[in-house]
Amino acid sequence: MDNSTYWFFEQFSEDNFSLLYDGNINDDITDKIIGLSEHNFEHHNEFNKAKKRVSFLMAECFQNIIRHGGKIDKNKSGNVDAGFFLTRNIVGQYFITSGNLIRNENVAELKTKLNEVNILDKNSLRKLYVDVLANKGFSEKGGAGLGLIEIARKSGQKIEFVFDKFQDNHSIFYNQITLHAKQEVKQGRYISTYHITEAIKFHRKMLEKNIFMIQKGDFSHSSILPVLEILEKNLPALFKNSPSKKEVYHVIVEILQNISKYALEKDGRKDGIFMISRKGNNFVVSAGNFVEEFHINPLETQIQLLNNLTKEELKKKYLKALKKNNKDGEARIELIEIARRSKEAIQYNFKAQKPGKFFFTISVTV
Repeated sequence: MDNSTYWFFEQFSEDNFSLLYDGNINDDITDKIIGLSEHNFEHHNEFNKAKKRVSFLMAECFQNIIRHGGKIDKNKSGNVDAGFFLTRNIVGQYFITSGNLIRNENVAELKTKLNEVNILDKNSLRKLYVDVLANKGFSEKGGAGLGLIEIARKSGQKIEFVFDKFQDNHSIFYNQITLHAKQEVKQGRYISTYHITEAIKFHRKMLEKNIFMIQKGDFSHSSILPVLEILEKNLPALFKNSPSKKEVYHVIVEILQNISKYALEKDGRKDGIFMISRKGNNFVVSAGNFVEEFHINPLETQIQLLNNLTKEELKKKYLKALKKNNKDGEARIELIEIARRSKEAIQYNFKAQKPGKFFFTISVTV
């Protein structure tokens, strides 16, 4: 079984919340992802006061991708489409990273603009903003302008950036800003503890594994509803060439509910990770969470049993489970539903963490 789910979970082990998205970015997806991040704010008071500022900065990053993201022939360029977005909340810090394609002939000009923005103080940034509005400063050509100035002004931080060479005379323009919960950060610019090269590493891994969405965080019942809303609203666009969007959505619902019900709870949180990737014409829905040791044998027994049943046998088992409460040793109804819709055997793994605690990973092809 591929270990990408656990790999990403380990990378985000210190994060209260992480969200990564690669693919076509439009206004609808922007609104839903910002909404999901705002839901996270409600559970972490340190950023409640900065909620509007963070949402504004996220929106600006998305708008930069929408306005300036290039497109290249996928037959020649692999998986990169319009944009990449990452946001992380790590103990008092909020990181917002975005990436979009840019033609190589525009790189030098954009780099000059970014360096100019990064050396200016708050008052100088305000003056440059007014000048650009009056067409006295640099223009939007090459993928920068008012948006970058606003990002620098509102964040109070330097914009980290990297141009990563890609195919077809394009590069991927990555940029990152860091927000700090503590008020004293307003007096100066802090050095980020999480460099932009980490985000690039994650994006490359997503491209390698054909992953287009990852979320790590609390999967208690109230926290999974915004995720489902994002996917429900955007499934037609995400899966427009797939006949399986209904099955994909059902599997997502069951897997998220499985985490919500059975993940090991600590300090009121049920930490887990959720991931969707492409596999040829199919999609792979993966998830991982901590479970106690006594769950291992029943879970393994149930999954192995379901993997050995035919679709007709699974249907009968599902209808039977609907009519009565499951007894000990019988398969959970959500696992039966997952097995019914899976095109391949359910993949799973248990990785020991510490005595009595294991990380359970499940992966389903739909």
